[in-house]
Amino acid sequence: IPIQPVVMVFEADGNGGEIDLSSWSLIEELLQSAGEQCPQMLMLAMSRNSISIPKSLEDVSLEVGIGRMTKADSERFVRSLFVGTENDIKMTLDPKIAEAVYARANGCPMFTQRAISWARRKRLINVDEITNFVDWNSPDEDIFPHTLNEEILEVINNLPENHLDALKIATCLGFTFDLNIYEALKREGFHRSLEEVMASHGIFHKVERDVYRWKNVATFEAVESIIISNERREIHERIAGSLQHLSDESKGIVFYARHHAMAKQWEKAFDLYMMAGKKAEEEIDFTGAVSLYTEAKPFLSRTRVKPSLKRKLSPHAALGSCYRELVRYDEAEEELEFCLDKTMDIPEDERDLAFREIEIDVITTLAKLKQAQSKYGEAMDLYERALPTARGT
Repeated sequence: IPIQPVVMVFEADGNGGEIDLSSWSLIEELLQSAGEQCPQMLMLAMSRNSISIPKSLEDVSLEVGIGRMTKADSERFVRSLFVGTENDIKMTLDPKIAEAVYARANGCPMFTQRAISWARRKRLINVDEITNFVDWNSPDEDIFPHTLNEEILEVINNLPENHLDALKIATCLGFTFDLNIYEALKREGFHRSLEEVMASHGIFHKVERDVYRWKNVATFEAVESIIISNERREIHERIAGSLQHLSDESKGIVFYARHHAMAKQWEKAFDLYMMAGKKAEEEIDFTGAVSLYTEAKPFLSRTRVKPSLKRKLSPHAALGSCYRELVRYDEAEEELEFCLDKTMDIPEDERDLAFREIEIDVITTLAKLKQAQSKYGEAMDLYERALPTARGT
């Protein structure tokens, strides 16, 4: 049986993020292993930003940029918006309309379509179905919204308060979210309001049974733009409070931690990211653990309370250990040397039992790293350095 053509699509995050490293690794492995077994494989990687293609894939990749419409394309597109689905009659368009739309939308298809919809909704454009002519119904030619956000928000701001609140919460959940995880919000009416606004305005795609995605980034960003910082913090606190039951699950910890970070609850976010990193290590997911420990690192510098040395060094030591498991020895050495340098800064009279335990842990981990690199002399020196401290604890 001949293998059918395969098309796979990888899409970056709605906020315009890059394609993640694990996705690139999967793409690379699929393309390199396909060979003669599946010659008809097309892989699409989409991002709003320019994509950084790994060197190993440059020979089999083609970057395609979707640009703005030309003025002539824009005019044809606008004309097509006034033709019914069952009618292919050519419409005559007042050139001033085409000029004004192009000047405002700058060739963006979505903005062009939304601007025309906005003007028709306001009855500012007249369509004569007898003569098939489209012209102004306003003395002012500068009628279109100045930004796409402006047009979208005119609709959003007229929603009932509970619907608008549901959209704000959905924005804080992310571009794609699973309602199952946020089940606790149901009793607050979030799910019902979200279903109602979906039915009335079709803002979301239903990806799976309870997984939703915003239909377009413009709407997501428009709603995001009207949430002030204090309100955003309160929403994330509310969401974090609804996720307390997930704190014992590795996936749940990450969601829980992320919302605490967005609420600027740095101590709690740090603890949860470190806990999630430990769970990832236990599951032999060292790549995932590295990502979690890296996210945890900056949180303590934002807290009002000065952290202990052990707490401050814990993400660095954990990263050193994970990098060693991933055979990323240079990065492991950098993290562990950082820890060792920090311990050397502590005066001798302040080196208590807790400090000795940290020092031994860092030195022995660094020694194991040197051993893995076949640097046995350096490893032996480190073990000898740790021995007196170990005897004194």
